[in-house]
Amino acid sequence: MSNSKRFSFLLKDKAKIIEKINQFTDKGENPEIKLKDIITSIVLMPFYGVTSLLGFDRLSRKEQFKKLFGSKRKMVASDSTIRRALMWLKEEEAETFQSSFLKLFEEENLSSVQLTEKGKYMRIGILDGS
Repeated sequence: MSNSKRFSFLLKDKAKIIEKINQFTDKGENPEIKLKDIITSIVLMPFYGVTSLLGFDRLSRKEQFKKLFGSKRKMVASDSTIRRALMWLKEEEAETFQSSFLKLFEEENLSSVQLTEKGKYMRIGILDGS
């Protein structure tokens, strides 16, 4: 099984990522863009090689990405929408979500990565970028 299929299986079936994303409290009563779509988009950013919200803004306009969410809008969500939605998250929900994956990643030997062929292994961690 390829690494991408293995990781996809881990996130979907073992880590139950969809169920965990659905546990976030959505502040909007009838939002045009659902919080679960915003969080899912953020989780997918590294798989698309996106490292910034501006890069996400560009990705969010591509038809292939919009199809993942069934979006008929011009984009899934803009960088400013993402930034605003992240401000609404409850801190304890975000912390629980992030830390819920560590045990699984350690069990599957995914908690450290080798960035270069001869480089040393680096530990995955949660950093506060504020």
